[in-house]
Amino acid sequence: MDSPILLIGSLRSENIQLLVNHCQRNQQAYICMDAQVFFDNNAMFIDNKNQLLLNVDNFIYPIKHFKGIFWDSISLPQGDNVTQLNFSSWLQVFFKQRHPNWCNSWDAFQFHKTKPLQLALAKRLGAKVPDSFFGNDIQGADEFLKGHSKCIVKPIHGGQHTRLIGQNDLAEIERELQKQPLTIQEYIEGTNVRTYVVGTVLFSAIVESDSIDFRLDDTIKLMPIALPKHIEKLAFTIMQSFHMQWTAIDWRRTTSGEYVFLEANPAPRFAEFERLTQYPISEYLFKLLTKTPYQETHKNAETKKLRAMS
Repeated sequence: MDSPILLIGSLRSENIQLLVNHCQRNQQAYICMDAQVFFDNNAMFIDNKNQLLLNVDNFIYPIKHFKGIFWDSISLPQGDNVTQLNFSSWLQVFFKQRHPNWCNSWDAFQFHKTKPLQLALAKRLGAKVPDSFFGNDIQGADEFLKGHSKCIVKPIHGGQHTRLIGQNDLAEIERELQKQPLTIQEYIEGTNVRTYVVGTVLFSAIVESDSIDFRLDDTIKLMPIALPKHIEKLAFTIMQSFHMQWTAIDWRRTTSGEYVFLEANPAPRFAEFERLTQYPISEYLFKLLTKTPYQETHKNAETKKLRAMS
């Protein structure tokens, strides 16, 4: 039997559905693991050889049997607090299993939650990063805000949207810092650019939006572009150094054309980006998951065309 790929997430997810479509067109076996309902009819256990196994419809799969594992999202089965904590621990055992083709791994997801460390590593790799304050020290935050006419504020972990603040918002920020640490960064005038790196190919587009956080904008427009060669090289370096096989990198392109690194996401949404740009992101993700060899003619041709237009 052909080795399946494992898709972790809900079939309601557009990301998962695009990959399922590729599986069906290419007669590739797959298993969708939506943790919220997966354990209603399936099971996961460790045998006496200390090998983690999935029991799916009475078929037993060692984790090494999967060609690739794609992590879109995870939600816990319903239950009381103790039940959810139990499943959370059990799923962590699964996510920490070694596999050569995680897209992406547990370590990559955990690193993404420590944004100060991510920015520090990107800077060491040669990326320009925003001037930033991290923490809950009110005096330090006040000094940082007074040194910048406009800033943005967002959580360190994530989970909330970015918003614009100025020096008139000092009192509000002080109240927030009494409750939790924050990320405060200089506001960079310019344009949002998103780059998807999938294995050895990349796709970039300008994100046209009037919103500080374009994720809140339902009317965004995307314009495909070619990155400067040194930024292309940096994008691949960042992905590899962050222990990812694919990612979406957000940049801010300044009015002088300089690229400022904002973050690299290990599980980005891509369905809308693919739909608006016609970039074949899901096709290359499918090839990455199934280890299908491919020629990079699309990337090379697209990049040459975009550079000619620039």
